[in-house]
Amino acid sequence: MVLPTLCLSAFLCSTEPATCQSIASWHFNTEQTQADSGFALCSAENVVHSYVQGVGAGKSISLRSFAPQATGSAERGLLLEANTLGMDSVWIQGLLRGSSTSSRWWRIDASTDLGSTWTNVWAPDSGWGPFDVWVPFNAYLPGAQGHELVWIRLVSVFSPLPFSNFGGSYGANQAYQGMRANPTTSSQNYSTSGTWRWDDLKLRGSELAPRVWNGQQWSNGAPSPGDNALVQGPYQGLGFVCANMRVAAGTRVDVAPGGSLDVRGRLVLDGELVLHADSVGQAQMRLSAAGLGTGTLRAETFWPHLGWNQLSSPLDRGVTGLSGANQSALYSWNSDSGEYRSAGQGLGSRGQGYFGIGSRTISLEGPAPRQPWSQWSLGYADNPNPTSTVLSTSVTDGWNLLGNPLACNLEFASLARLGVDASYSIWDPSALGGIGSYSYYSPSGGSLSGFIAPLQGFWVRAQGEGSSLTLANRGALGASSGGPNPIRLNLKALENPDLDLPLWIMPDGSAQPDLDLERDAPARASPSPLRWVVETPSGDAAAKSWNPAEILLIRSEAASPVRVEVGCTGAASALWLTDGIESYRLDQGPLTLELQGIQHWRLMGSSMALPEAKNCLWRTATGILWSPEAQDVELLSMLGQVVLRRYGINGEPVAHHLPEGAYVLRWRSAGAWYTQKIILKS
Repeated sequence: MVLPTLCLSAFLCSTEPATCQSIASWHFNTEQTQADSGFALCSAENVVHSYVQGVGAGKSISLRSFAPQATGSAERGLLLEANTLGMDSVWIQGLLRGSSTSSRWWRIDASTDLGSTWTNVWAPDSGWGPFDVWVPFNAYLPGAQGHELVWIRLVSVFSPLPFSNFGGSYGANQAYQGMRANPTTSSQNYSTSGTWRWDDLKLRGSELAPRVWNGQQWSNGAPSPGDNALVQGPYQGLGFVCANMRVAAGTRVDVAPGGSLDVRGRLVLDGELVLHADSVGQAQMRLSAAGLGTGTLRAETFWPHLGWNQLSSPLDRGVTGLSGANQSALYSWNSDSGEYRSAGQGLGSRGQGYFGIGSRTISLEGPAPRQPWSQWSLGYADNPNPTSTVLSTSVTDGWNLLGNPLACNLEFASLARLGVDASYSIWDPSALGGIGSYSYYSPSGGSLSGFIAPLQGFWVRAQGEGSSLTLANRGALGASSGGPNPIRLNLKALENPDLDLPLWIMPDGSAQPDLDLERDAPARASPSPLRWVVETPSGDAAAKSWNPAEILLIRSEAASPVRVEVGCTGAASALWLTDGIESYRLDQGPLTLELQGIQHWRLMGSSMALPEAKNCLWRTATGILWSPEAQDVELLSMLGQVVLRRYGINGEPVAHHLPEGAYVLRWRSAGAWYTQKIILKS
């Protein structure tokens, strides 16, 4: 088939440099829009897509449902999202086959501001065609080079020339012209049912000359964010920043603990790259685009304490080349059934979290990740029914053991969450003297920072079916900028200081009594002989937002009698803790308590002055307690344990089955709580 004049001129004049290299390519044979090599995103823009016969025996992507006549010019087609840093020119080539009723005219636009503004960078000279024939194109895209993110769209447009079809005529830039040059019926005109097929799509670029490391020094100085880097000799140091990075075959790059590589384009790794870690620091690499090449990446982390630690992998193949821990003894979590899988199962996934026993240097080794990470797969076990007894737990629902999929820090607050709590937790095997316990991050406080380190597994909770967690950036380097500054209530056993439990309270006048899953951290069960949590109507919290004008309920649990010290840091004003019998000022220094069993406490701020003593009118009869002035009542044992709680009674008698004896009656009237001792008779 002879190419039309339009395509021949476009194809011949758009001659790419011989040094052009692939940024990404798509053959669509696997019926997906993920790039088959390199990395760029491809999606159908405002049209419906499917996969049909392509060139030869392969597949192509077919687009249909284009805009109605005379509407939506330059709005429908294909959209590519690419990283072109370090390039001095960008080209796109491929094949386009249009049906007879598809648009004869199309063009390529580019945007560097997430689609706010678009610039036309290429358009054919005359109408495309002939129809139902694969026509090649190769287009230079001026201005598309040198961007960490550029959007490129291939869209149908109104005819830039006046034309006539069956039944009417149109001026320039008024309507779509169909592929058929001289339609003889209305069914041969442009139609929304017309289709475009794209195949063998390639995005290519010519790289700028790199700064070269010869094993001793850089040519023309160290690279900057816009420079490419080529490492041709051994490198040992704290890393550097560059656009694209190449490591030559037979060359090793060692990044020292605490150092970082910031590759803002792509990595071509034909040698070896090692990110070292020790007890002081961990080397990191932020990679914005694809990882290519035949070499290997080794990433290390450091586990300071022997015990069950949580691991993740930044490698496409999940856990590979594991050193320092037993790969066959790793456990992953099945969030759909609410149980751990058998040891050594489910290890082939990036972004998954794992439990393993080990200490000191732990490393993983394999090819560099070929695609940037986008989204985790979450499960929801509404009614867990474990099929095995391997480390099965009493988890109720929604918990997912995930992993940092990056070789750099993951900033939790930047993740796009849909139906996922705003908190995460990590098991600390050294806590409570080696018993182990969870540490938390939440906007209401916690001992963890907002950054999740490389090779670190972590827990999140899905709130229901269809929950999702999506990465909105390429990760972070360096230390966290800091988190919230809540009040910390610390409970420490005097005879065993390792039993040290923090509770995080964030004062906020808008806080509600219930768990706020956008701010608070639900408390998780652990085998501790002590427990110290905030009680809410919707569950226990390890970190809780709190309106100081209200009472905050706290519960302690002690497996056996124990003397503890309760301390407070971060309180800006008076802070009271009361068990209904005695009241203590926490902000004036630590206090010593005797805990036994389950006890309930109330935290009050300076705005809640303790009420003056007031006697309550009360009466008892068989199985009845009556306090006609009380809106709410609570009965506490002489050890401070709540044994009866009735709210909203408003003076009505309360039935009970308590034994005769001395109790503490707490009652609320006119918004204030009062306390007095009573003798309850059966």
